[in-house]
Amino acid sequence: MKRHIISKTSGCEISPVPFSLIIIFLAFFSSNIMSQTIMPTKENTQLSDEHGVFMKEMTDSSLIFVTTQGDEYLVHNPFKNISYIGGDKKLKEDMSSSVETYDSESNIFVIFYILFDNNLQIKDVRCIDVSPKVENWDSFINKYLLYLRSTQGKWMKSDNISSKYYLYGFAKVTH
Repeated sequence: MKRHIISKTSGCEISPVPFSLIIIFLAFFSSNIMSQTIMPTKENTQLSDEHGVFMKEMTDSSLIFVTTQGDEYLVHNPFKNISYIGGDKKLKEDMSSSVETYDSESNIFVIFYILFDNNLQIKDVRCIDVSPKVENWDSFINKYLLYLRSTQGKWMKSDNISSKYYLYGFAKVTH
């Protein structure tokens, strides 16, 4: 039996096939998309949020991270040498179970960045939204930022290479 989704507003039938194709596309191509999204490839690219620019002067091997207080940190080998204990999937599961979800049918695609010092103390957490913002964006996203700041002690270095600062970035679809 073929199922159809009926739109409440228009009364038109919408086939579930396009949504399935989107899921398949994301499953097969997400790692490439995520790596390009988390770390922009152009050297002059700057990333910013409502507090201003937070990532600039990016090369393949370094970048300057600017905190919400305006402090600048040179990070060598960003997005390497650090991981959440239990992995990226565990981080997202912990986040989802700890943060109250937004009462919306919209899925919000957000990229989070966490700056650590050499002792893996969290110095700052920033994010950018990729999808359209929702009504109470600031209060909604602040819950996720607060949660990430509370993950102190749940991170590890993945090798013996020591750096003065570490940067971790990941994408998450939030509700």
